[in-house]
Amino acid sequence: MSSLATLRYAARAARGSLFINAPVSNEVRRDFRLDLIGGLLFGTFNGSVISYLYVVGRTIGVSPFGISVLVAMPAVGAMLALPVSLAIRGAGGRRFMFVAWTLGRGLMFLTVLSSAPWLYLIVAGIYQVSTSIASPFYAAVMERIYPREFRGQLMSLVRIGSGTATTLTSLLVAALLGTFHMRFGIIFATATVLTLISLAIFSRVTSGEVKPRPRRSLRESFAILRRNPPFAEYQLAVFIMGFGNILGATLYPLVVVDKLHGGYGAFGVLTVCTSLGYLLSFFSWGRVVDRKGPLFTMLMVGASAVGGPLVMLAAPGILWLIPAALLAGITAAGFELGVYSAVIHYAHDTPHEVPHYYAVHSYFSGLRGITAPFLATGILAVTNYYFALGAAVLGTAAGTAMLWKREREQRRSAEPVRAMGVSI
Repeated sequence: MSSLATLRYAARAARGSLFINAPVSNEVRRDFRLDLIGGLLFGTFNGSVISYLYVVGRTIGVSPFGISVLVAMPAVGAMLALPVSLAIRGAGGRRFMFVAWTLGRGLMFLTVLSSAPWLYLIVAGIYQVSTSIASPFYAAVMERIYPREFRGQLMSLVRIGSGTATTLTSLLVAALLGTFHMRFGIIFATATVLTLISLAIFSRVTSGEVKPRPRRSLRESFAILRRNPPFAEYQLAVFIMGFGNILGATLYPLVVVDKLHGGYGAFGVLTVCTSLGYLLSFFSWGRVVDRKGPLFTMLMVGASAVGGPLVMLAAPGILWLIPAALLAGITAAGFELGVYSAVIHYAHDTPHEVPHYYAVHSYFSGLRGITAPFLATGILAVTNYYFALGAAVLGTAAGTAMLWKREREQRRSAEPVRAMGVSI
């Protein structure tokens, strides 16, 4: 499907003429329309700024260590999300989300005033932290505005629109930076205006009733894993699977440049393939979430993630990495949608606890995000690519096998209930 056709598909959905299988309320249609328009505008920011965040930083003189710190900032924000979610309760979480996002994105204006590496590192780092630290409250918004039976498909449509805008904008910015030599600060500032408009639009979605959560300590928050054993088992499986996936993702650019000696042209082809895999797979991931459930979705994500390092192990040349690039995009899309849906699923008995559940998930996500990249390069330093990629395959496969076991147990436990004619 072309990018133009994709935008038309999303536009039809925004007008309320395209919904999957059953009608939804006018309120859901309105919220979806606001979410989609905001997503399209954010996609221009993503394609203009985030796609070039590390490349621009290195070009203006940010040190390799500084780039490493910048890469780790989303994981730092994810780990901070847990104590923040404990401190902020009720409607305050929604307000915090918009304040954090506005601050993080708005600071990008400073790049038009100065290209000093230290300022760039601070501004970009604050943006990275602000995005992930507010993620538990975003999950709560998704739980409130979209009905369970259509949540996956509606969230997918928003991401299809946003992903299309990201892809088209990134191509335009590549020409502006590379061919016309436009200052990156002007591009970043223009995109910042658009993303602040997107926040203003998204802020109009229905807030809904927010039930107060009991105040807990950090220690008590981890007790949720004891109170909800299925959630604990799921978290362990996803941690191991995701850890292996990050090992492979860290090694991917090193394989391209150092092992297979790929240039900018070949890397550009692989980047486009990753974007296509990410964008087009959302057409399927939404239906998988709604029809098969989030646990099955994460199982399929794990199966996709195993394929990437396997391809890298076997690839004799740079273009043989195209399947790995496609799988990387598919995996990223499934992970993004599946994680939100799984957290909401495990908190279904206490929906007001969705931010708390997601904060626990974010903590472990940040933990692996900080440690896995350094382990990957450490293994590579003392062994070789075969051992390092083999570790990525083993880790991802082990976590996927645990997800398969958990999904099979859940399916078996549901069969007697369905046999009695009870809807679950």
